Amino acid sequence: MTVDEILLVDDSIEDSEILARLLDDAGFSQNMVVVSDPLQALAMLDGKTGTQLSRRTLILLDIGLPHMSGLDLAGQIRMRPEWSHAPIVMLTESANPEHVIAAKNHNVAGYVLKQKLDESLQNQSATLAQLLGSPG
Repeated sequence: MTVDEILLVDDSIEDSEILARLLDDAGFSQNMVVVSDPLQALAMLDGKTGTQLSRRTLILLDIGLPHMSGLDLAGQIRMRPEWSHAPIVMLTESANPEHVIAAKNHNVAGYVLKQKLDESLQNQSATLAQLLGSPG
């Protein structure tokens, strides 16, 4: 499945800007919607905001978010039938094995450490190209 857009849920403006730049530098030009609050992300996914997301949206989640963790947000997303199969990638500073296991239990497509984001994007470029469509 290729995706039309990317929903990034991260409360760090700096990390969001770095990720957007890395994806752009890698040649992926999909529309990126950035929100810092998981409750806003859920409202958006539920169609309760002015932003309409395609059912072909890649969802990138930070783990350390206000109001609920990214892992809890992934669980909430999986409970929504229309989003239950959306590709979710966790972006985090936590290498905690419990977080990795919890992410796998939510059937996430990937778990990327922010400290190694650039390296991970390079190593997973084939997977990204498959999800996002060929760079160009």
